[in-house]
Amino acid sequence: MDYFYQDQIRWNLGFDNPNHAAAFIAALLPFLWLLGRLGKSDRPIFRMACQIPAGAMLLAGWGLLGLTISRSGLVAAVLAFAWSGFYTFSSWKDFFVRRGMWVLACAALLAATGIATRTATTAFDPDASATNRLVLWKGGLEMLAIAPQGVGAGNSGAFYMNWLQPLESQAGYRTMVNSYLTFLTEYGVWAGMLTGFLALAVVLVCLPDLRGASRARDAVTACHASLMAFATAGFFSTTMETAWVWLPALFSLLLLGYSTYRYGRTTRMGIGAALALAAILAAGIVAGLWSSGWILRINQPVQMHYDGPALLLQNGLNGSDLRREIYVQPNEAIMGGTYGKGIRRLFHGIPLSIRVCQSDIPSSEAAEWGVVTGRRGESFPAARSLMLLAPEILSEEETRALLSSYESLVIILPGFDEDGRVAYWRETAANNFGKIQIFSLPEFGNDFSQAWPIIAEYFRKILEK
Repeated sequence: MDYFYQDQIRWNLGFDNPNHAAAFIAALLPFLWLLGRLGKSDRPIFRMACQIPAGAMLLAGWGLLGLTISRSGLVAAVLAFAWSGFYTFSSWKDFFVRRGMWVLACAALLAATGIATRTATTAFDPDASATNRLVLWKGGLEMLAIAPQGVGAGNSGAFYMNWLQPLESQAGYRTMVNSYLTFLTEYGVWAGMLTGFLALAVVLVCLPDLRGASRARDAVTACHASLMAFATAGFFSTTMETAWVWLPALFSLLLLGYSTYRYGRTTRMGIGAALALAAILAAGIVAGLWSSGWILRINQPVQMHYDGPALLLQNGLNGSDLRREIYVQPNEAIMGGTYGKGIRRLFHGIPLSIRVCQSDIPSSEAAEWGVVTGRRGESFPAARSLMLLAPEILSEEETRALLSSYESLVIILPGFDEDGRVAYWRETAANNFGKIQIFSLPEFGNDFSQAWPIIAEYFRKILEK
């Protein structure tokens, strides 16, 4: 898949996404810088033999980064080199002009490729890609409060679009476009705390004693810069789902571990203190994110609770605790991937309690309504009345059981009879006059994904009677 910025193609360099390619390059650049730093010899020929190829590769790396036109990659790389420069700036005094020229050359490459222009423009006039992230991340924080145990691997984008995305928005998401929020919302806050603790513990424990080891100091600086680039890029996109992006970070951790083993560990912070700090930081960050989501959910008109198999949505209109119970068993093949938006439309002006579950919903008390899509008879929920969306053709025995189980049936049928179900249910309704009410969608087939506003409005009228 090709990505574009305006009319300019964004290079993905074999990755699925240019942002992932940029994350890999940004984390690799500090090691190209390290190659040049290793050529600190009194012999000019040896020094040039190291620094010239390293400088050429570094320029090429910045150029490839620019061709991705990835703002997150540029920010990650700049922060990484700011870290490196901070720890090595004292050595610039002898070659300030030469190194300044390298910086200008890299800046010229970034300007020529368009990445610098796009990043600078975002700071003053954010485009939809940037502003949508803020709305999405807000929803991600709310997801932590709704489902602190996680919504399951690969489900974060779909959960957001169904239950938290503004109804008018048509943007599609697979993840939270943030590696950390994606992991937390899918695997839960406890998994996030444990993973965060382990990652921080490795970094804080692997702090080598570098007194008198200048070359090792450069290597450790490069490792920390690479990890910083890796972490920064992951904040702005879901880059950590790509295995190749992890290679520079894993190499950094291995090199830090080896340096700690060879030179000994620093005496500035004991191992116990490092582990305690990692635990405090991991727990504090995750708890802060969860608390932010909880605060965002306060006073929301529709409250949600996710307990794994089912999602409960409730509103108390004007403080009323009286809610009409509805059970919904969705089917994306008929209702579409964002069926939740249609369900949320039902809440406007009506106190409701809606439980959404892919499987059978156990209940000791029948709900007022059940809503089922394309399901067979044995999976219908316990309810007094039932709405069927494009139901399948049932056997005679299943049809008799269905008619005897509910006070009334409302059947939403497609306008095009693709497989005989329309004719079957119209005949069944004619034979059971007064028991079954038929509502047809003349412009749709069995796929109702675009018909939800019509269905929701029709159902609302039924509920208001």
